[in-house]
Amino acid sequence: LRTRVRLYDGFSTGIFLDQRANRAWVREWCAEFVRTKGHGPKVLNTFAYTCAFGAAAASVDEAVETTNIDVSARYLDWGRENYQINAVDPEKHYFTRFDTMSFLDLAGRKRFAFDLIILDPPTFAAPNKRRKIPAWKAERDYPTLVSKACQVLRPGGVILASTNCTALCDPHRFRSVLTEGAGQRTVRWLDLPPTPEDFAGETGRFVASVFSVGR
Repeated sequence: LRTRVRLYDGFSTGIFLDQRANRAWVREWCAEFVRTKGHGPKVLNTFAYTCAFGAAAASVDEAVETTNIDVSARYLDWGRENYQINAVDPEKHYFTRFDTMSFLDLAGRKRFAFDLIILDPPTFAAPNKRRKIPAWKAERDYPTLVSKACQVLRPGGVILASTNCTALCDPHRFRSVLTEGAGQRTVRWLDLPPTPEDFAGETGRFVASVFSVGR
């Protein structure tokens, strides 16, 4: 995969290297879905930033349909560039400027359904009163995020959840938060690749889990 980066834009370079192995997992999961089911999965990439997870999924096969959600038009445009430089037509995918929590509510009302949902929110986001977007705090809001995501997940679908919130970075704590969000649904944990070697020593910096949800 190719990613456009801007190395002199402060911390906003356009890519998070610590998610490299998880993006590879998304590609493999989508490829296996196409092989076994004969059609492409619908992938929802929330808090999409520059849509690197979406590009990873979309690059697998034309049958894969991705929807990227972010509040920033600038980053969604950057995401379209990332699709283009990986020979994926962005016009065949969705780039929606929307607050993720509000989108999940809308998707639930309209009965949208996805096979793979990626949750990789920031630790904190300030409110936008003009657009009626409340403040986001991962430690407080992550269970609600998972609950809303489960409502638009197809039976047998998969959620890849990640965080860099220090308070949630213990794997056992994070899984308990995800289980809380899933409510009465049956959770089956799947395996992600190990942390990339160049980040293996940075314990407590970020954590990710992947799970399927039954009714």
